[in-house]
Amino acid sequence: HDSFVNVTGIDRILHHIKLVWASLWSDAALSYSKELSLDINNSAMSVLIQNMIVGTKSGIAFGEDPNDPKKAVIEAVYGLNKGLVDGDIEPDRWIVNGRTGRIVSQHQSAHARYTTVTTEGTVLKKKNLAGTRSLLLSKNEISEIFSTLTTIQNIFGSKQDIEWTFRRGLLYILQARPITVSSSRDNNKRRVWDLSLRRSIDNLNNLSEKIEKVYLPAMT
Repeated sequence: HDSFVNVTGIDRILHHIKLVWASLWSDAALSYSKELSLDINNSAMSVLIQNMIVGTKSGIAFGEDPNDPKKAVIEAVYGLNKGLVDGDIEPDRWIVNGRTGRIVSQHQSAHARYTTVTTEGTVLKKKNLAGTRSLLLSKNEISEIFSTLTTIQNIFGSKQDIEWTFRRGLLYILQARPITVSSSRDNNKRRVWDLSLRRSIDNLNNLSEKIEKVYLPAMT
């Protein structure tokens, strides 16, 4: 379902509540509801309105790597989490041991863009690349995120997908929800298809590669 950030004023809040309700009938939501055998005709939605935390760097922590249930995944971007969640920005990524938090592998992105607040919502801006040629998170920050993820999973008794942000050095947890599909289940490919209904940097890169390497050569 859709979410919106930096919404102020009663009129804009009421308008965006309607937009969140409307996302019950998005392609991705309908497909996901069918996967969980939910009756869309009887579905209802409550809308959370939360305090806005404007962090300097944000990301997700996934308690189970879709490719390996013994590992966890942490991703991070500059600015707000919206750029990552919406698929507009490629994140730095760490694969860690799901039990100890030891870093197994890491990937650094270009850090070319970030999402920040405006007077009426958010905007995607180009990043000044000076001083951003290193990984976004320190080992201590990775350890803190993983430790917090572990604590949350122990509280709820299941693997979690959390969103987080750092503001003035303090870690805030913005959201936590159970992972609904793990790598061990047969419908993992179906879940990948559901996620493909959303525009993302990975989807656009895959499309670009197909056009360049498959479709254009075939046309030629």
